[in-house]
Amino acid sequence: MKDDAIVAETDADRSFAFAGVTLTRAGLVRLIVEGTLGAVDSGVLPVDPAAAVSINVVLPARVVAGEAFVVSATARDRFGDASPLEGAATWTGEDARAELPSSSAFANGVLDAADLVLRRAGATTLTIAAGGARGTAETEVVPGAAAALEVGLPMSVKSGVAGPVTISAVDDSGNVATDFAGTVTLAVDDAHSDLPASVSIRAVASSSPGPQAAHGRYA
Repeated sequence: MKDDAIVAETDADRSFAFAGVTLTRAGLVRLIVEGTLGAVDSGVLPVDPAAAVSINVVLPARVVAGEAFVVSATARDRFGDASPLEGAATWTGEDARAELPSSSAFANGVLDAADLVLRRAGATTLTIAAGGARGTAETEVVPGAAAALEVGLPMSVKSGVAGPVTISAVDDSGNVATDFAGTVTLAVDDAHSDLPASVSIRAVASSSPGPQAAHGRYA
């Protein structure tokens, strides 16, 4: 409530009208008037929240690439109170292969969406917008379980000259599997090649796994 309220005295019934009173907490509020004649309780005054200006988006701190998860969001007014926003929501994110809701909407200021899927390993953000309000949250996407092997070869090599070969264990989304370790066998249709019969793929920790990370990889 503002301290510099304007007071106007009426001529008819000697009552007072207060202007410039602002309440900023949504919910049930009581107004207490005190003076030389004592105190008066106005009773309960319901205060409705203002229009939504922001959205509080809640994501899991960490999700697995390719696995579905749940997102919740709450619309807030400029004072931080929950606002009864209604209407369709628009989703955007940094992961071009993400599976985001094609249709979702706020009901009484709340949105709950399931079956979201992110594909790209690493830190990423999701943004929800509706009715002029928007909010963004970040999560960490970790690679899923190894599902396949990928072999990387140079564009060309010279006969008799050693060339690099990269073998990577990847998950269903194509991320290098961070925790895979195992042995793979190698074969080539060159009877004179100098190729090991088998190699060990090692698991190496990394904060930002990607196509060049040494995760579940032999090189």
